[in-house]
This record gives sequence, structure tokens and C-alpha cells, in this order.
Amino acid sequence: MSTSSLHGALAAWMRELGADCVSVETPCLDAASRTTFANPARVLAILRPRCREDVQIAVRIASQFGVALYPFSSGRNWGYGSRAPVEDGVLLDLGAMNRILDFDEALGYVTVEPGVTQRQLSDFLRQRGSRLWMDATGASVECSVVGNTLERGFGHTPLGDHAANVCGLEVVLPTGECVE
Repeated sequence: MSTSSLHGALAAWMRELGADCVSVETPCLDAASRTTFANPARVLAILRPRCREDVQIAVRIASQFGVALYPFSSGRNWGYGSRAPVEDGVLLDLGAMNRILDFDEALGYVTVEPGVTQRQLSDFLRQRGSRLWMDATGASVECSVVGNTLERGFGHTPLGDHAANVCGLEVVLPTGECVE
């Protein structure tokens, strides 16, 4: 990716998402680049979308300018990966998208955004006096439910194979189109 492509994408993201959703400050980028393993890749910027439409805009602009995006939900699903990019690129931090959108006790499902953590889901169920419980993983309570599922994390109940028991995903394609 060329410097001009990155600058063009940054200008478009700032215009479309707002400067508050685009981080390019050196201390922030350095902190996001730290890993527990050797990694020469650099974080060039961090995008923090607030909703699906923001993600669609971010992805569409990245595709238009040929900028590599590396999405992560909470960045705390240790043991399954890292939020650090594998090559120089831009992080797409989905952590601010942390709403629980739907819940059905009778059918036993919950609809969450990618930033919802294990703690948040557990607290949500407990506050409602639900007979259901969050199938905890061995990871941090601050790890993302969606991130753990997509990285083939597991829990400790009969439905512990989270990837095999997930449904109803919304996926944003490189064009920015969302499919369900």
C-alpha cells in the first residue's frame, strides 16, 4: 500500500466517520502494536466504528484505497490471536459496538454486537433473573463473545463449540454490502 493510498483513506475516514473515530496518534498506535511475540507489522491507524453502517463505510473506503483492515472485537481473546496486524495495516476496533440487541428466554438466544464481552452478557442474564447462563471460556471476562466464537473458541457446556452453535451473523463484504 502506498503512502498516498493511506493518506487518501485517512482523509475519507475522517470525513465519513468523523475525526473522533479515527486515531493516528503515535502513543495510541504504539500501544496497539505491542504483542507478546515478535511482530514487525505496524499499526498505521485505528478506526472505531459506532454501528454497522460505520463498519460498512470503513470497509468500503479501505477497499477503494487498497488499505488492509484488521478487525477485532475487544482485543482480549488471548490464546486465540492478537489484535496486532500480520502486515502493516489499519485496525478496525469493534469494541464500541457493545449493545445487546435482542434476547429471548424461551428460545434461548441473544443477539449481540461484536464488542459485547463475556462479563457484559453474564451480567445481562443475571440482572434479568434468567435461567440461562453465559457459556464462559477460559479467557478473560473482558473478551468478546463474538470474537471468541469466530476464532473457534469453546466453552464448558454441551453447547461449548461456539462456532457450531452460532447463527444469524451479519457480515460486511469488501464492497461494504452487508449480508445475513
